[in-house]
Amino acid sequence: PTGFEPPQDSRRRPERAPEGPFLLYLSRLTKQKGVDILLDAWGSMDDNERNGYAMVVAGTGPMEQDVIDASNSPSESDLHHLGLVDEEEKSWLLENASGLVLPSRFEGLPAILLEGAWAGLPVAMADVNGLGDFVEKGGFGITFQSNSSMQCKLAMLRLSMAEDEQKISWSKNGRNLAEMYLWPKVADKIEAAYNDAVNK
Repeated sequence: PTGFEPPQDSRRRPERAPEGPFLLYLSRLTKQKGVDILLDAWGSMDDNERNGYAMVVAGTGPMEQDVIDASNSPSESDLHHLGLVDEEEKSWLLENASGLVLPSRFEGLPAILLEGAWAGLPVAMADVNGLGDFVEKGGFGITFQSNSSMQCKLAMLRLSMAEDEQKISWSKNGRNLAEMYLWPKVADKIEAAYNDAVNK
């Protein structure tokens, strides 16, 4: 069964975090996770489309150099590569981001999706393995076609330009859904199922 631990209460701002609003990618930096899609999507957005937002990429993996190269590009001051973050920095990012972007080519049910929802983050999730449906039916974000930088870009635009009322709704729905996946809740369900099976 899938569950998650909520981020810890203590928070610390990462050294290279931006000052203004930002969208967040926080996961392994691999092709499976769609890092190349994210970089292409963000790179294709002009200043007007970015609407004052930055993109923060946190994590390590085989594609880390691609992220570093993109963030060091003279034309790319809005892409912030943080590398590996600790739990306090992760908590700060989830608390302060304006949205979570997950452009994966393949996923199970990633813990970061549940952690982001618990933190009240609207999510842009690639439609893989039923996760797009999970996000849309849960009412806590947007789904987009996987393996498409254009669709990822459009999803990020929808996140950043959404009305406050929509953002509040996404946030509330995400937290309500994520609560069901907290480990104590999951453990209770397992125990109830076990007791039910034993008593039959």
